[in-house]
Amino acid sequence: MKNVLLVFFTVFIAQTVVAQEDDPLDDIYTLEPRTADCLGAVKLPEKLGPVVGNNKIGAKIEFYKKDERVPYLFAWEHNVVWYRFEAERSGMLHLLIIPEDPSENFDFVIYHAEGPWFCSTLSEVVDSPIRSNISATPGATGLGDLGNQELVPEQDSNPFSAPVAVTEGETYYIALDSPDGKNSGHSIEREIK
Repeated sequence: MKNVLLVFFTVFIAQTVVAQEDDPLDDIYTLEPRTADCLGAVKLPEKLGPVVGNNKIGAKIEFYKKDERVPYLFAWEHNVVWYRFEAERSGMLHLLIIPEDPSENFDFVIYHAEGPWFCSTLSEVVDSPIRSNISATPGATGLGDLGNQELVPEQDSNPFSAPVAVTEGETYYIALDSPDGKNSGHSIEREIK
């Protein structure tokens, strides 16, 4: 009887430990209604996906339609997902965003969070991302050696922007938008070289 109880107890503990492991997909599905806002940004591991993004603009609109458009920002929010990460080391950030449907276009902007209240003060710096790519070219996009510009406007055909220097321990936010509305999902990978 003691052996049966010991086996039962061991199995119970093992299941409890496995159930408590941090699975990034659990975070996404739990936070999905909030991920369309900076305050609900998903913690971004080095690889994530495929992930089906939001088909909404969020509770707080961070990107407004303006009379005079900033060429390297979203025209306005469409189907935004916010990600955040803390740089585990200093170096050059490379980013790869791959749509599930290769004919789909994703745009992105990246911000360096200066202080713990970044999302609350985003309206003050929304026009000043450290990198962006608003190219209308469908397919994979991101930061990489194929990019030669920091801020890529819609008229540019290069879906890649230049890598950006990040500092260990600093926090960065990525807003990803699916302007065409398909939003079939995407995978995202980041690497600091």
